[in-house]
Amino acid sequence: MHCGNIFLSILFTFLAITCLGQYEHNYKIRKISSSNSVAMIQRLEDMFETEKQTDFKDYQRDPIVQSINIERFIALKKSVKQGYFLEDDTLQQFVKAVIERIVQANGLSEQTKRYAFIADNAARSASCHGKGIFIVNVGLLAAINKEDQLAFVLAHEIAHDELGHIREKILLERNVKLQAKSKKFTKQVFDYNNDIDLEELEEYRNTAYHVMRHSRSAETQADSLGLLYLSKAGYQKTGALELLELLKEGDKPKYEIGIDFFLPFDSPQYPFQTYWLNEKPGVYNVLRKGSTNVFSYDSLLTHPDLKRRQAYLNAANYEVANYTSRTETNSSVSIAISELQIIHSSLRAGKFDLTLYYAMQMLKKYPDNAFVTSRIGIALLNSLLAKDDNVFRNIVSPYTGTYNEEQRLMNNFLYNLERKELGEVAYHFMKRKDHFNPNERGHYYLLWRLCDLTYRYDEKNSVAKLYNSKFNSDITAFSFKKK
Repeated sequence: MHCGNIFLSILFTFLAITCLGQYEHNYKIRKISSSNSVAMIQRLEDMFETEKQTDFKDYQRDPIVQSINIERFIALKKSVKQGYFLEDDTLQQFVKAVIERIVQANGLSEQTKRYAFIADNAARSASCHGKGIFIVNVGLLAAINKEDQLAFVLAHEIAHDELGHIREKILLERNVKLQAKSKKFTKQVFDYNNDIDLEELEEYRNTAYHVMRHSRSAETQADSLGLLYLSKAGYQKTGALELLELLKEGDKPKYEIGIDFFLPFDSPQYPFQTYWLNEKPGVYNVLRKGSTNVFSYDSLLTHPDLKRRQAYLNAANYEVANYTSRTETNSSVSIAISELQIIHSSLRAGKFDLTLYYAMQMLKKYPDNAFVTSRIGIALLNSLLAKDDNVFRNIVSPYTGTYNEEQRLMNNFLYNLERKELGEVAYHFMKRKDHFNPNERGHYYLLWRLCDLTYRYDEKNSVAKLYNSKFNSDITAFSFKKK
């Protein structure tokens, strides 16, 4: 190893220790995209223009292909403007460095512009949108334990891009739309309209099944080529197998919580009650499915069975190359950022049960982190307000078929708590000395709001005066949106 590489390794180790250390006490949420994200939008415009001149040069006069591509571009551009993506150099540089390593090691064209969008989404997934545009959810970055696992996901998506699967998928979608003949027909199908011609429906169904079969085949091809890319880039095959295990476990907690999962909600003044965790009626413990009158449910599962994928990849025998990347990465810092950002991602989505689920894991890891306790307080406060406004069921889904045990318990917890109980639990959580940070403005604001909602008006006034004295500001002017 050259002296320069040794120096970089030492530097990254030092930065990792420094950055991870700061998360013991706080965390600053990442900036999100907006209509001012000119560079992101320009990337999309470049990609779609390149794609039009290469992959779809023979379809430039085809109205259906043009329509599909325009819809794709508009949807992604709208997502940028609506704040769906993170503008964070740390996470983007991490993903970009892994992509570059795979590209360089496999001799792929470096003329192709490749760009990773980091979606502020808790789902454990990533996707390719054609011609070098990749979307990686923060939920995936939060779930992984090491770079090799992410590398397999990216190698898989790069394989999709190199094999032209996005182009094939769009052309197949074109054929489905031709068979459907009109959006009106498609709407009739999903509205259970009895006036649909059965032969026409059968023709549409067969075309759609062909798309799904093609998708499964494409996933298998991407797995195979992706594993080859992975090995040539010097990443271990175990990363691929571990990643599939993470997906198979169905959002199992990354950090084991155990019996003390709900202890932070227990206090001498208001002890935790075990009946708060009672299971809801069975109808809510299933997955709420959409219409399946046209396609069987299994036909919508485009990825092959995870066990089969694991068995196939385990049998593959590619030699791991001795590869030194030109670009250094710091996976530990990026993973730590994602583990905290996913709390805010869930909160922004209004999924208060999942906000608490992720936050409770981080509270155990970082018991003095003011950001974590703030987000727990916000989730409890918003749940309380939703119960007051009779919109709780519209915000926190009662359907938990895709939840693991801890997620379901947290969902039960929020549903079983009566309005008064939830107010008391939230108040005593923020009031605890090990949760309330006297230097954190947001903690005063949360306690002030909870005092008001639990009718502790004298204490509410005291908190407001203390806030004013300490920060020389009116507590009513505080907003978490500024944080």
